[in-house]
Amino acid sequence: MTRPEESQPDESKPADAAEAASERALAPEYADRPPFARSYPRDAELDRLVAYFQRGNHRAVRDRAEALAQKTSDPKVAAAARDLRARIEPDPLARVLLGATLALLLVLTAWAVHRSTELRAAPAPTVPKTVQTIAK
Repeated sequence: MTRPEESQPDESKPADAAEAASERALAPEYADRPPFARSYPRDAELDRLVAYFQRGNHRAVRDRAEALAQKTSDPKVAAAARDLRARIEPDPLARVLLGATLALLLVLTAWAVHRSTELRAAPAPTVPKTVQTIAK
């Protein structure tokens, strides 16, 4: 039988990595980061990429994130750099919807052009002349 104090988890240490990340997210030095980046490890180059992301300089993030992921020896920094790079990519569903919209526009335009040439080629409908009878 175990003693009650042994079955209780130690309150001073986080139980898992998720709790550690949430504690780190609440730390004041991480408050300047976007919420998704608060769990990223501290690294000077990664911090610079996050700052570029916050300022909207996505070209710098696009150019430097993969280079950082390749040259760093820390797998957490590499994963964070790749995640940051993935966040500036367009949503795959948006690409599909844009493609479908362009295809529909192309089909409707082709139909309208084809229909207008049919209407121009057809002779104008003949209207019978109106006969007027004048009574005296």
